[in-house]
Amino acid sequence: MPLGPKDYESVLYAGRTLHQRGWIKVYMLNEQVDAWQHMVEPVEKGYSRTIDANTNDLAVRDWIDQARSLMTRSIVLSLVGRLAALDERFMDATTAPRRHIPGAGPEWWYRVPKVLVGELGEDVERLHLTEAE
Repeated sequence: MPLGPKDYESVLYAGRTLHQRGWIKVYMLNEQVDAWQHMVEPVEKGYSRTIDANTNDLAVRDWIDQARSLMTRSIVLSLVGRLAALDERFMDATTAPRRHIPGAGPEWWYRVPKVLVGELGEDVERLHLTEAE
């Protein structure tokens, strides 16, 4: 089903509304989905930034969830497949930690990359988020 003007307006509305609710700028849906993909890829290979940066980077997925309720059904349906594949990749590349990750938001954020490198690996070890090998 082709998207129409009301659909595109709902994407703009979502970006403006979330900005008014405190997001740093007016993000666009495709920009945020691309950002989620760019978050998933390093998690699969070995995310090396700090745990704080990891939590911050995960906020992009939270933005998408919040935007869904502000967009038309057609836009949301067009998003389902794109997100499902990325979310599955993220879940496959991560594991549940032993305890709550500091600063983490929604439940699905309670994930730690399976490939731990650099500062994130050090942070996860220091915070005892995974079982000792």
